[in-house]
Amino acid sequence: MEYNTDLFDRDRAQRLLEHYSRLLGWIVTKPEARVMSYELLSEEEKRRQLAEWNSREAEYPREKCIHELFEEQVSRTPEAVAVRYADEAITYRQLNERSNRLAHYLMEQGVGEDSRVGLCMERSVELAVGVLGILKAGGAYVLLDPACPGERLGYLLEDSAVELIVTQSSVWPQVDWEPCGIESGRVRCVWVDAEDAQGACSSADPVRHGSARSLACVMYESDRSGVPLGVMVSHMGLLAGALGRGEERCEDWIASLWAWPASLLSGAGVDLSAIEPKSVETGCAAHYVLDSHAQLLPVGAVGELYVGCAGVCGYLNRAALTAQRFVPNPYSSEPGARLYRTGEQARWMSDGSVERIAATARSGGDRAGAKELRELERVLLGHAGVEDAVVLAVDGVQRRRAGWHMWWSARRVKSRWSDSPRN
Repeated sequence: MEYNTDLFDRDRAQRLLEHYSRLLGWIVTKPEARVMSYELLSEEEKRRQLAEWNSREAEYPREKCIHELFEEQVSRTPEAVAVRYADEAITYRQLNERSNRLAHYLMEQGVGEDSRVGLCMERSVELAVGVLGILKAGGAYVLLDPACPGERLGYLLEDSAVELIVTQSSVWPQVDWEPCGIESGRVRCVWVDAEDAQGACSSADPVRHGSARSLACVMYESDRSGVPLGVMVSHMGLLAGALGRGEERCEDWIASLWAWPASLLSGAGVDLSAIEPKSVETGCAAHYVLDSHAQLLPVGAVGELYVGCAGVCGYLNRAALTAQRFVPNPYSSEPGARLYRTGEQARWMSDGSVERIAATARSGGDRAGAKELRELERVLLGHAGVEDAVVLAVDGVQRRRAGWHMWWSARRVKSRWSDSPRN
């Protein structure tokens, strides 16, 4: 076998030869078949991709809600510290009682199974009270970053049809609530630290609402075109995200709520002071590199990256887009299993890792960042004085804060552009 050593190593050249021989064999034995139906991979190669390289999912409880598992942990370690932040600490028993009172209060306000409740809070032990209180009431929390401009918060509230926001007194003066419908009464606020309103409510565990497949949270991310989309995640999805062994990147400490159950449900507790943007464990463990006909591709061949995410229910209010992006998983034995089409080019490496192709400054080193940059571009292009815009991530800059400043500036620009050349 002869090959150009500047282009191929021996293993890759050997694989190309084997795949070419297998293709010729298919042509001889099934000349009437469509070319796309010919499989290049051997049974061993398929086993390696489907079983060995995608055997990273951990076992997790599939029939219980997060708050039910938390309540079980409370019974085991009631006086252990559940959540700590700076000088604050709260035990499992205290956290359970406070979140129960909040849950009963929310239920009195009309929150029930699959109700979407805004969660706009800063890092504190009260954040855990807010999350668990919403879940115990049967609701699903919609993450609202207090650092976001009011226009974006208003959009998220309208898109998710949120009528109730759980927040705290320290956050209230920091947020531009004007575009959010607070003054009109369309959206109401519940202060998690207003114990005078919740103090009369029961501290007992509420009756169970929903199941493991019920909606637990909605996390907004920017679409490929820059439009914010709400990703719906069930209780099972959050558990898979926390207890699975795949790896995804959290953009900020609010998104890292995804990882909470792993520590909270184990009895180890959560130290919010230690949560920073970093890689965290998620349940998106199954990766597939497929061709345009959803066939497995050999190691080194470039195709589209598909990701299997348990418990992710699709996009809120986007049924057609959900059907397009979340497709049936032909490689899973689990009923109803689906794959998410990332739209990214990738390839398997010989060591079992997946290499994403063409990571550039537009992504800032990660995919979620690329979507965020496109969202900022979309807002800038919406201004009458802007003909074109490109937003890049810059090393050493706090991208999230800088990005929201750009968003805010784009919304507030009132002066005309000068006749000088644009930079």
